[in-house]
Amino acid sequence: MRAPIGPLTPDAVKRAFRSWSRRSDLGIPSQGPHCMRHAYAVNLLKNGTALKTIGDILGHRCAESTVTYLRLATDDLRDVALSVPRMPGQREVRP
Repeated sequence: MRAPIGPLTPDAVKRAFRSWSRRSDLGIPSQGPHCMRHAYAVNLLKNGTALKTIGDILGHRCAESTVTYLRLATDDLRDVALSVPRMPGQREVRP
């Protein structure tokens, strides 16, 4: 990569992020750098950071904006899911 000639545009940041993520072989989905904000917010939440603090870090004015960043991963939901009891005579369903 070469030094920028002018101001760094959002498109240039997106291209650089995609290029670096491809080279990293980490399997980062190519949704652009915005996915890093989501990952950071979820990481903060998992480590016990208060929702208000996460919103302040992300620069949000209202909690509703922050909540959209904190989608739970499917594995996280499985960890807290309760087992469903079988009805009498019902066969076991395997995933």
